[in-house]
Amino acid sequence: MNNPAFFGKFHGIATSDVDHDGDPDLMVNNGGVLLSDRWQDLALENKTEGMSWLHLRLKGSKSNAGGIGARVTLEAGEKMWVHEVRAGQGFASTNGPYLIFGLGKLSSVDKVTIRWPSGDIQVLPSLAVNQALEVIEGESLLRRHY
Repeated sequence: MNNPAFFGKFHGIATSDVDHDGDPDLMVNNGGVLLSDRWQDLALENKTEGMSWLHLRLKGSKSNAGGIGARVTLEAGEKMWVHEVRAGQGFASTNGPYLIFGLGKLSSVDKVTIRWPSGDIQVLPSLAVNQALEVIEGESLLRRHY
């Protein structure tokens, strides 16, 4: 990994929790379209252990189906995290469908507020950490994916 020739051109980079262990892994599109681009793409596993996390995947009903443009605020104790659902990320890449919240050593989340593109606001009650949930706009039932 310390060899600069290993990394190529970095045409695109995306994050997603590929192995479902809570932390974001990296996928790197290293080459180009020409046969002379001999760089290999990279899958870099994040091996962080012992930290809390929460993943949220949003699905719109009044808003667009992917929840693109939704703003999520997560509160736990005195801390606050804010993420937005985006349609793409940089050149030749897009991140996975889940918003990934790294929560350090927290054991629960006090409140999650979602401001949907439709203008509706949805508030989720206290949640346990270390799970991936699907939230459908306007529905109180949360679906656990992992």
